[in-house]
Amino acid sequence: MKFQSLFTLAISLPMAFACKKDAKPTGTYETAEFHRDCTGAYLRWKDKDYKICNAESVASFTGNTSVEVIFHEVNNCTGTGNFQITCDLYHPYVNYIEVEAIK
Repeated sequence: MKFQSLFTLAISLPMAFACKKDAKPTGTYETAEFHRDCTGAYLRWKDKDYKICNAESVASFTGNTSVEVIFHEVNNCTGTGNFQITCDLYHPYVNYIEVEAIK
């Protein structure tokens, strides 16, 4: 009986710590301008545009809006912001970013 209890504890303890927790945003909020056009969603920060890789995080935002945002640059975008552009507009940007939190 004692062995069974220890075995159960040994199996269940690592699983309790393996569960994914909701990550809190790291960093500080920065003031930026949110822009959206047919080429994607962008943040204008310090007079430079950054294309948002995880576009689903800003789905509720429209137009030219001032936002408070925590983000970080990414070198390889595999998110929803990296799609085939279907319009003739050219929108230059510095790099891709991922938004951690936005308000």
